[in-house]
Amino acid sequence: MVDNAYNCKFISQPMQIDGLLDEPAWAEAGVLDFMVPVTHEKPVSKTEGRVLWDENYLYVGFKAFDKDIFSLETEHDSQTCHDDVLELFFKPD
Repeated sequence: MVDNAYNCKFISQPMQIDGLLDEPAWAEAGVLDFMVPVTHEKPVSKTEGRVLWDENYLYVGFKAFDKDIFSLETEHDSQTCHDDVLELFFKPD
């Protein structure tokens, strides 16, 4: 079993939602470790994720680097997990 615990930092001020991760709070957030589901291997392409929260929201930011983004799935509600995706799974207590 793989333990992927992450300490999500609380922030007292709301974040600017602009697609940039340049606010100081993002720099203080821990970097998420990513893995390939099932095999638990490291991804081929570098990806960084960070998560913060305040009294109202959970903020998730990704920086994904991929030279060959693709998708084979084209139907609505198809299993996109077989393509290039970033997914975030929550396991609440």
